[in-house]
Parts: sequence; structure tokens; C-alpha cells
Amino acid sequence: MREIGYSGEQDDLAVPNGKTEAVSFRLDAASAAVLKARAEFFGKKSPGLLARQYVLECLMAEEERSALRQAVRALEGEIKTLRADFLLALEALLISAGKVEKEPAHEWIKKNFKTK
Repeated sequence: MREIGYSGEQDDLAVPNGKTEAVSFRLDAASAAVLKARAEFFGKKSPGLLARQYVLECLMAEEERSALRQAVRALEGEIKTLRADFLLALEALLISAGKVEKEPAHEWIKKNFKTK
């Protein structure tokens, strides 16, 4: 999503209804210098635009964290399933190779892979 901000600079943080409200605050000199340096580094036309981006990102952060938590939980489940499938396939390969019987293959997997 891109929009033209009040300064004419393209901005990745679109305003849904096109209406904005001014918010202002002061920073100590050291913090202002850091913000200015970062704005230059990230190619922002002003420290104020970077500060705006930071504020909006913080306001949206909880939703993003929640989505990330859900994604991590889903991945944990998929990894658990993949691991179980892998161990089953490994056991089948050991047995089908004809070198190991079922029980020793199962015991070897339990010994060498932490299984529940």
C-alpha cells in the first residue's frame, strides 16, 4: 500500500480514509540525532516521516505479534508431524533393507532420536 504523504513523499503507511491528525512531541538532542541519522540511512525525506512510521508500526505491532504467534504454533505442529513421518520412514527403511529386524530398528530410533 502506498500513498502520497502530506509532504509529497511516497509513504508505505497509507491513511485509510485520507484524513490525518497532527501529533507532535519533542526529543532530546541525542535521540533526535539518532532519528535523523536513521531517516537518512533509510532514505526518508525527514526524521518526522520516520517517526510517523515508527509510531504506526508500534500501534500495529500487537496484531502482527498475534499473527506471528499463530504462525509459529502452526509451524510447530507441522514440524512435529514431519518429524514423526521422518522417523517412521527411517524405521521402514532400516527394516526393508533387511539388515535390521523391526524391534531393534524401533529401539535404535528411540535411542538416537528423542521420541515421546
